[in-house]
Amino acid sequence: MPYLLMATLARLLLEGHAWQGQASTGTRQTSADASPKPALMEAHHADPTMASMYEDIRETLGLHFVNTDYRAFARWPSYFAPAWADLKGALTGPGYADAVEHVHRVAIDMAIALPNPAGLTSRALRDAAKADAELDDVLSVVQLFQWLLPGLALNVSFLRAQIATP
Repeated sequence: MPYLLMATLARLLLEGHAWQGQASTGTRQTSADASPKPALMEAHHADPTMASMYEDIRETLGLHFVNTDYRAFARWPSYFAPAWADLKGALTGPGYADAVEHVHRVAIDMAIALPNPAGLTSRALRDAAKADAELDDVLSVVQLFQWLLPGLALNVSFLRAQIATP
């Protein structure tokens, strides 16, 4: 999940950590995924049942919003309602918190190991952030997203596995 790695690097650099970037840049591969992005079921278009699910998602995950991934799955309510019920049970099940923590640790290790061909430094990123907003405000938003993304990656994997399982 590239976004997780980018958010992890941003968080670490904004917190003052160094990015040595010792890995080789090697051959660059870009994603050529030109497939259309799925339409999202926005809260203001949700029927009462889906609106109730959105409230449950926000409450269960402790968020003020419903992530785009869940809004994309919600386009298929006959799938998403039972899928969310299964996922909700897994969120409090044995091993879930450890799995999220594992994704956090792996993301940090992978992000720090990425090459740094431009030589981006903590100071440069902090200065750029300060040019646009208060550094603490930028850092708190980055920390929130970096904290949420490992769980989101795990949750989406869980939901995708449900689709693939007969």
